[in-house]
Amino acid sequence: MRFSKVKVYHFRNLVDAEIEVKAKTIILIGENGQGKTNFLEALYMLCFGSSFRTKRDREIINMQQEEMSLYAELTGEDEEQATVLFKNLKEKKEILLNGKRIVDRKELLENVPCVLFSHEDMTFLLGGPEKRRLFLNQTMTLCRPESLETLRQYQKILRMRNICLKNGTKELTAVYNEQLA
Repeated sequence: MRFSKVKVYHFRNLVDAEIEVKAKTIILIGENGQGKTNFLEALYMLCFGSSFRTKRDREIINMQQEEMSLYAELTGEDEEQATVLFKNLKEKKEILLNGKRIVDRKELLENVPCVLFSHEDMTFLLGGPEKRRLFLNQTMTLCRPESLETLRQYQKILRMRNICLKNGTKELTAVYNEQLA
């Protein structure tokens, strides 16, 4: 699916904007600080349900405001239509896909796949393995959204195993190691 219309309301420095997208290729041109990266971040949030720049949702809301919203209309290859609405009202996040509240980001990934590669991703090539794993995990969940639940279970078991290692609980560590194998 591709974006056909995007509305941004009180998102970072983008106060109130509506853009109709008629072309398959979009080129953003502008001076520094005009909101090009913020616009890309808004698109990413509509696809992924979270920001690629911060974990704190308060940072994405325009400083003078208490709420923000993002809205997109999408069109598929066979002209199928979809809508995504992302609202953040006083630290309460809500995401609607085709008018229905989603409870799991997996629903977004299945309908609106997105891969982001930015200049900050050079750490992917130059940095440690953690960044590469994150990128590969995100890409895998786009190709196979059903793998997201398996990935979540793996990460939970890994956290529990690491706690056991730290606490010296050998019996439980062996159980978790077996589950990870």
